[in-house]
Amino acid sequence: MADPEESSNLRGPAADLQRSIAGDRILWSVIFRPPYDAHPLLGAARDELGGLLTSLEGPGLPPLVGTDGPSFSWEIDAVPLAALLASGATSVRAAFELLYRAGQVLARAAEQATPHGLYCHGAITPWRVLVDIRGQVHIIGYGIPAVEVLAYLDEESDDAPPDAFRYTTAERLEDRDDDLSTDLYALAAIAAHLATGKAVFEGTGVEIIEQILQGDGPDALEEIGSALSDDELELLCALMELKPAQRARPEDAIAAAEELSRTAKDLDLAALVASLSTAGKAPQHTQRPTPEAAGTDEAPEAS
Repeated sequence: MADPEESSNLRGPAADLQRSIAGDRILWSVIFRPPYDAHPLLGAARDELGGLLTSLEGPGLPPLVGTDGPSFSWEIDAVPLAALLASGATSVRAAFELLYRAGQVLARAAEQATPHGLYCHGAITPWRVLVDIRGQVHIIGYGIPAVEVLAYLDEESDDAPPDAFRYTTAERLEDRDDDLSTDLYALAAIAAHLATGKAVFEGTGVEIIEQILQGDGPDALEEIGSALSDDELELLCALMELKPAQRARPEDAIAAAEELSRTAKDLDLAALVASLSTAGKAPQHTQRPTPEAAGTDEAPEAS
């Protein structure tokens, strides 16, 4: 990778998300910090899934363009959801746009990855979901394990950062089979935060784990979602049920989120990203993605 002319970092629970610019290239890199940088599953993911991670294709799936030890890089010009949430911005409409657009991307990725034994992303957090200036959603980190969660569950670490577990499901905590509904559970938690300005689960990492295993997601949503319509709240709750079999079917949930986004209040995703970039609260965009790169023939209208 060329020496960056400009860089900025967002600190995640186990890794930094670094944006760098070298000439006309814009890279976002996930760089794991000690002690997680030495976790053997990072090397295994790089060695065993390297071909898959560089071959995932389609709108919203930027290819992995580089790996260097604990660092994984993608070429993309977009703003991480972590930056939007940190800014304090809220928007119900943007939340449901995020849910259906990211859901579509993850469904496409699962179709490509399932033949390789990888049934979902498995580590969806606000540091792995980015939005460009057109409001299109991009997913990075597919197949890269949430080593901070695994290290704690395997008793290799006593550290339980709340943000490491806030978007985790019971099936991952209990080492059970996961699927696309696992990713949509995490997306629903992120969307709820964007819609309300409040995280679904609060407390220490250990307390959050207990809440998840008790199936407290729907009840917590009821507490923070008073400003949401009944249909909006019902969909989020259906995606955050404890057992995968009880959750809304992914294809139905994605379609419902798209429909709700058309009538929801507040700014759309494109306008939200543009407003924060203009205010200097999120990384600036240096170019507008083409319609082909964004996966649409026309840009969505900002409101």
